[in-house]
Amino acid sequence: MATAQIVRSEWTKIRSVASTVWTLSLAVVVTIALGMLISALSKSEFDNMSQDQQLTFDPTFISFAGMSLGQLAMIVFGCWWWRTSTAPA
Repeated sequence: MATAQIVRSEWTKIRSVASTVWTLSLAVVVTIALGMLISALSKSEFDNMSQDQQLTFDPTFISFAGMSLGQLAMIVFGCWWWRTSTAPA
């Protein structure tokens, strides 16, 4: 019961606060863009790799590399927002 109420309240907050929607949308776009960029750079270097490196190459790890950077950006933004919203006036 409590979980449903928490999810409902968070969903209401996401829909009602405009900056939350923009921030989440921007995070998704940046994460996907970084994943595509890192994948494209890795693809261009694949032919220059040795045979052993090509055999151990993990395309899934490379494609999800943008997620780590996107999460890091969200953490930094969250800490910045928390710091500015709780600073004494």
